[in-house]
Amino acid sequence: MKAAQRALGVHGGFSLIELLLALALGLGVVAGMVQLFAGTRQTYDLLQAQSRLQEGGRYALAFIGRSARSAGYLGCGAELENVRNGLNGDWEQLFELNIRRPVQAFDYVGDGLGTAIDDWAPSLASLPRRRGQGPSRNAFAGNTGIDLDALAPGTDLVAFRQLEAPGHRLAAPAANGDPVVEDRGAMDLQADDFALISDCQQAALFRVTGVVPAAGRATLLRQAGTGPYHNSPVQALSPRGRPYGGDGLPGGALVGRVRTDIYFIARGVGGAVQGQKPLSLWRRSGVAAPVELVEGVRDLQILLGVDANPNDGFAGPSRYVSAGQLSPEDAVRTVRVQVGAGGPAGLGQLPTRFFAQTIALRNLG
Repeated sequence: MKAAQRALGVHGGFSLIELLLALALGLGVVAGMVQLFAGTRQTYDLLQAQSRLQEGGRYALAFIGRSARSAGYLGCGAELENVRNGLNGDWEQLFELNIRRPVQAFDYVGDGLGTAIDDWAPSLASLPRRRGQGPSRNAFAGNTGIDLDALAPGTDLVAFRQLEAPGHRLAAPAANGDPVVEDRGAMDLQADDFALISDCQQAALFRVTGVVPAAGRATLLRQAGTGPYHNSPVQALSPRGRPYGGDGLPGGALVGRVRTDIYFIARGVGGAVQGQKPLSLWRRSGVAAPVELVEGVRDLQILLGVDANPNDGFAGPSRYVSAGQLSPEDAVRTVRVQVGAGGPAGLGQLPTRFFAQTIALRNLG
């Protein structure tokens, strides 16, 4: 029969066994390709996560390092003891503005579970803070305090204070009145900014209550008030009783905004991973609300390089201490910063990778 079919040009189909065998081989090839694709995708995701982890650690150090290197900048170079507080509140009430403390750190000493103010040394009692949606304490503006409930236990906080560069040069010597500065079309000071007027020998903190522009100049009003953040009616600008930029030459005298950068680790605003919000590096600048900077940063540890003998002619650190071990006689010269970055990778978690840097405080040497 088959010979007759071949003689007539009629060809038979595949047998059932042949079809099943071909189907099995095809499924095997497809399964192999799917498995290869899944493995390649998982490897790609892992490499991407590791790349983001490394990038996040470096970005975190870059942000912190930029603030640290500017800490203590007061313009021409007035000594800290010659900085006058022109507001009603004392320096310890004005955490956001305490320019006389260029660096301030807080070391976690709790049990790793809580975020009470006394879980850090020194205590967070002076920090601009709040609980959840509660009112802010020690903050100039409402709803701008750091949420203690969101802080990551076991992590440190650090604050750096400086005069924002480049500032505005004085257009005329300033005594105890309203400073007049040059305005070349880049005036960034406005009402309710807190500014520092300084020259090479003295400096003073004050609140700008208004800006009156003129031809190439701007007068910075400093009306007095009664609250801790208002200008004092009795404090003169000069602790030395001499005008800024005296002898008719403003010279290096200038006015700039005071900025305090506070860095800390807290829950981020991104999507939850395994039921928990990711941790991130945050920064609170000036008197504004905190801003999330780098997602995936889980840890921040700070050590302060101090000069125990600041008058011995050597301006380098003699030892490193935590914030809780700092004594009033210690002069901070460097800051050792360590950040830990990690995050999700596929179905698991990447191990925390640590990045460290020692930063010289060039304005405090």
